[in-house]
Amino acid sequence: MFISDQVQQHDINTPADLGHILFVRLYKKHGVIDNPWYCKYVTVTSPSGESTRFPCYKWFSGLMTMEVQEGKGIILTHGVNPLIVKQRKTELDRNREIYRWKVYADGAPYCIAVSDPKELPLDARYSVQKYASFGFTLVATGLEMQLKGFTNCTDPWTDLNDINKVFLYKKTHNSDCCHTMWKEDRFFVNPVLLRKCIKIPGNFHVEQEMVAAILGTSTDLNKELETQSTASARVTLVNGASPSAVEAARHCTPGPWCSNQLLWESYESWVENASIKLLPRENPAADTRIGVPAIRKWHRVRWKLLRMGPEPKVIERVDHAWVKSEDIGVAGSVHQVLCAVLCAVLCAVLLCAVCCVLLCSCRQLLKASTLSCRLMQFHVWELVVPHLRYTLEINVLARNQLIGPGGLFDKAFVTGNGGVPVLVKKSMDELTYSCLCLPDDIKERGMESVPNYYYREDGMKVWLAVERLVSGIVNYYYKDDDMVSKDPELQAWVEEIFTKGFLGRISTGVPSSLGTRAELIKYLTMVIFTCSGQHAAVNSGQFDFYSWLPNGPSSMRKPPHPVKGAATYQTLLDALPEVNTTTNAMAVDWLLAREPNDKRPLGTFQNERFTEETPQAIIKEFQKRLEGISTQIQERNSTIKGLTYLYLDPKNIESSVSI
Repeated sequence: MFISDQVQQHDINTPADLGHILFVRLYKKHGVIDNPWYCKYVTVTSPSGESTRFPCYKWFSGLMTMEVQEGKGIILTHGVNPLIVKQRKTELDRNREIYRWKVYADGAPYCIAVSDPKELPLDARYSVQKYASFGFTLVATGLEMQLKGFTNCTDPWTDLNDINKVFLYKKTHNSDCCHTMWKEDRFFVNPVLLRKCIKIPGNFHVEQEMVAAILGTSTDLNKELETQSTASARVTLVNGASPSAVEAARHCTPGPWCSNQLLWESYESWVENASIKLLPRENPAADTRIGVPAIRKWHRVRWKLLRMGPEPKVIERVDHAWVKSEDIGVAGSVHQVLCAVLCAVLCAVLLCAVCCVLLCSCRQLLKASTLSCRLMQFHVWELVVPHLRYTLEINVLARNQLIGPGGLFDKAFVTGNGGVPVLVKKSMDELTYSCLCLPDDIKERGMESVPNYYYREDGMKVWLAVERLVSGIVNYYYKDDDMVSKDPELQAWVEEIFTKGFLGRISTGVPSSLGTRAELIKYLTMVIFTCSGQHAAVNSGQFDFYSWLPNGPSSMRKPPHPVKGAATYQTLLDALPEVNTTTNAMAVDWLLAREPNDKRPLGTFQNERFTEETPQAIIKEFQKRLEGISTQIQERNSTIKGLTYLYLDPKNIESSVSI
């Protein structure tokens, strides 16, 4: 009988030398009461004193048999023992039954064919500690709002200061800063929407006279464009993205709108918002609502309302009410679905879709493919497995409780459940491999030299550290490019990700096969960074920036005010969502930004899957490099007054998408 949290070591002696061992077979049978147990590893010591470790790190439940290989990476090429090939095929067949694909929505990545987390095997599920932490946060937050009378209150806000009463004690340094800075145009949440602007878009008729007050007398718009001191952010809302069923009757649907924003690098080395344009999606030429930062008091209210519009949570400040509301509703929806994790309500593309797909593909590793792939001793799997922890469970929870019918998105965000599939399809149509690879993405958007762009500065440090780790492991196991191109497990794994995750679209630039070590290094770096650093960048700051509702409303009850100068403080209050919608959105932000207990920061390799000295040394070097990056970021932040960028500090990066 095994007791929870009790570690036992069992010694078994054999009368003779076992010789060279290919794998160890473990067998568990049913008892009167099913008593699952977790096997870390098996160590075999020969009469000569030589030890061989067979890492397992799996749960055994019910009637179960498993063969475990030695912790050395084995590439299935010519000369591999037929027993190993047979063992891998047996494991593959078993995994085909456990992990299966299904279509989530037309044009979306495939997802795991599970409707309830309880259907997942124990290895893919939350630990008891994480369940308890997540559940306590959820219940405590809901109870707090219920006791305060916010949950069922459908009244509009009568005073912005009343929003502070929702969470009196749930605060962070940055959330306090956002509360006082929300009227500024100098800080952003979504780090991936900005791109260098060298030419004003044809449907964005910004004239020098409009932005003269912002630019000052020493320069003009044409000069700033020539010196590439301008950037733009654009969000397009897809036709057919219906509002949430719960809120459609009271809220203004953002579906017909898209937005352009022009940003300017000021002399203080800050990127500031110079203008916003909202236009009807169905006929962009029919409307020319261009807003610029105003000086007169109530002109600023209209500017605030514009800022809250179609660009969900991007440029932080009430001024963009409409822009920011759609950042939440649109970008948030896409990130949640594609990432399969109740994650950020702000990232606008499929950075996380890959996490879900990668996990399913790794977990299934050719469940629908050929004999080549293998789950347990596939050394690439050993490298990426820490970055896939708990993602299947959060995938299922997200589909059921966050973006499903009657879920939190239906209750708090204007796009709701009905608009999610449409938005995901649109994002899939725009996905490219380069946007998933940070160096390529930064270069493509022309953001190499924009000042105070900490997402780039910190992100590149983390990317390069991961790249060094991957390079060391890959070059150790693959001695040349030929070994990469002829590794059947690797090629089948990459092909399945391309087919099931990126729907076989060549236009994405995502590889369907890998021919060189350099290609493999880039691919695996993308996988690990997407599942860790990128997720942290777009998810971890949502409560900090959006706990103050006017900085990023989850929906808007009225369209942008049509008359310049006519907006009032009451206009702003009338446009913001009701009390219960606001509190639901704030609860989501708090829940998704708080990583439950049982955390494993980037660089944590709790299970010793690599048993050879060289890979272990490479991992230790990686951990040391991350410590150095963390120190640099903390030292920089200690000199900054106000908002600090801490989301890509390795100590704050969870290894996997688990929330």
